[in-house]
Amino acid sequence: MPWIASALRSPGRAASRFRWLGGSGTLNPLLHQTAPGDVDESVRRRFRQRAEEILAQGAIGFGEIAVHHLSLPQMGSFHPYESVPADHPLLLLLADIAAEKNVPIDLHYDVAPHEIEPLPAPLPNNPRNPPRIAENLAAFERLLAHNRAALIIWAHAGSDPLRIRTPLLCRELLACHPNLYMSVRVGRGAAHSAFALNEGGHLKRAWLELIEDFPDRFVVGSDVFHPPVAGTERAEYMKSTLDNLQTLLGQLPPDLARRLAVENVIAIYRQPVAD
Repeated sequence: MPWIASALRSPGRAASRFRWLGGSGTLNPLLHQTAPGDVDESVRRRFRQRAEEILAQGAIGFGEIAVHHLSLPQMGSFHPYESVPADHPLLLLLADIAAEKNVPIDLHYDVAPHEIEPLPAPLPNNPRNPPRIAENLAAFERLLAHNRAALIIWAHAGSDPLRIRTPLLCRELLACHPNLYMSVRVGRGAAHSAFALNEGGHLKRAWLELIEDFPDRFVVGSDVFHPPVAGTERAEYMKSTLDNLQTLLGQLPPDLARRLAVENVIAIYRQPVAD
């Protein structure tokens, strides 16, 4: 992250128009390496200090922070499985810091409203994933309710690998939690029940109605990796993700597409309009 901050301090138009979130490489390890019962005042001070340093270096929020992150076989052996309770004391502290500093938290959270066993294909093919997923929704709702001034952006709506994050579940949570927002990702994948596009590439009516009913609570998010040298398969995945996002936006009414792509980003991330 220091090299990003250094680059953004460089003169030039591009630096003034670039915005970033931080914490996935520093706050995430602290979170996942600390059991909830081990969080004392010294741990809290260290976590807060690091979070405030990230913002001081120019970040406009925290992310991508992992609560429950499944390891996807197509992403390769480096793709981790991670899991902590969403109401972990350090996540509650991060919500308080975000509220104090008026910045959002971008959260990776593969939801499990109930125990899941077996996992849907192809997740069992990756030994990093456990054979059974415990229920984790109640803790997520406790995080949302902890500090309503903390804006939580739940990443990757429209492409849940567990096939549980349906428009109905999203609707229920958006209705209950006014500080919950979502970013939409439609990468390459089958048109399963939780995927926003059908087999023909058309936006499913239930997803369209959800976005129409909560027009201020969605942004787009591509979530692609940019290694120094991308193989053919990775390049195809990145292209398909961006193509699908363009397809999704093209099927929205123009005013709604502009909200997701521009206006909501400005409002949620509290950024001035670029020149």
